[in-house]
Amino acid sequence: SIQELAVPPMLMRSAAAEFSVAVASSSCSGTASAIVYSWRVVSAAGVAVWSGTGRKLVVPAWTLAPGEAYTVTAVVNAAVSKSAVVRVTSSAPVAVVSGGLEREVQRATSVVLNASKSYNPDYKAGESGRSALTYSWVCSPAVTLISATTPQPELSGIASATNCTVTVA
Repeated sequence: SIQELAVPPMLMRSAAAEFSVAVASSSCSGTASAIVYSWRVVSAAGVAVWSGTGRKLVVPAWTLAPGEAYTVTAVVNAAVSKSAVVRVTSSAPVAVVSGGLEREVQRATSVVLNASKSYNPDYKAGESGRSALTYSWVCSPAVTLISATTPQPELSGIASATNCTVTVA
C-alpha cells in the first residue's frame, strides 16, 4: 500500500517539481517482489501534461502553468493509487531599472528612466508573457512625468532631489 505521496509545499513554474511515494510492502513468502511505479500529472481541464515511472517523478521547470491546479497520481503495481492536487504559485514580477539607483542631472533638464529589462519570472526569456507587464511610475516631489505607464517615462521640471518609484505588475 502507499503510505505517503510527498508533494512540494510550493510549486513555482521556474523550478523543477519533485514528487515521491513511500510504499509499505508486505511479503508473506519472505521474498521481496519488484515494485512497479507509474505517475501521471493531469491539468484541471483533464489534459495529461506529464508522466513517468520510478519511485520519484521530476517534472521539469517551465512545464506547469502558473496559477493552475494539477492532479498528481502515483500508481503502484498497476493496482494501488494515491493522488494529490497541487497548485503552481505565480511569481511577482521583477522590476529592473537601468542606470543604477541614483542619478545626478542638471536642474531643469529632462531625463528618461528605463525599466524595460523588468520581467515576469514565470516565463522563460523570449516566451510570450515574459515582458507583458504594466508600469506605474510615481515621483516625489512631483515632476512632469510623460508616459508614466510605460517602461521608459520622461521626467522634466526637475528642480530638486526627486525620488521615483516604479511598480511593475
